Amino acid sequence: FLAFTMGLLIFLGIDAVLEASEISEKHLSPIFNGELLIATVVILSFLSLYGVGQKLIKTNNLSTLSKGLVISLMIAIGIGLHNLGEGLAVGAAIALGEVALSTFLIIGFAMHNTTEGLAIAAPLTNSKAKIAKMIGLGLIAGAPAIFGCWIGGFSFSPLFTLIFLAIGAGAIFQVVISIFQYMKEKSDLFSNTSLFTGISAGLIVMYLTSVII
Repeated sequence: FLAFTMGLLIFLGIDAVLEASEISEKHLSPIFNGELLIATVVILSFLSLYGVGQKLIKTNNLSTLSKGLVISLMIAIGIGLHNLGEGLAVGAAIALGEVALSTFLIIGFAMHNTTEGLAIAAPLTNSKAKIAKMIGLGLIAGAPAIFGCWIGGFSFSPLFTLIFLAIGAGAIFQVVISIFQYMKEKSDLFSNTSLFTGISAGLIVMYLTSVII
């Protein structure tokens, strides 16, 4: 499940970078040098959240169970930042009167978010997950899309949409590294076929949902 989660997140991170690049090409002034801006924000986001994540994991000698919860929280935050950028895009489509496009985007994001929910839950497979805990993680990941939609509907900014997508991508890549380190403590990953099978399955599932939508 954790390897499957890595596959989902790797695809999602790449997808976020591509979305940001598309916005840069179509809507952003060349003066901002969009491609370099994306790279800068992704790297800064990765380094910042990596430091925070490592500090949380090492605090008070966390148990394996607690580490799983921290990783789930970091996944939820990364996906939430990504969903904020997607929400801005939906709001902009609504503001422009493109109802068909906005409906298409909402359905597509909903399908993607279903698989993203699996990524949040995977690190908790060894715990007795409480309903309140799962609802809280779901809100952290999903609620930003609602606020992004409101903001994008009233004042869409290609620059801020690009920045939030890039922040989300950096956060997601950071979580992938954290999951890898978490799994590395349990076994010799490079000789474990479950790792490669899980990552491949995650990539394929996300690719198929993107093709469908």
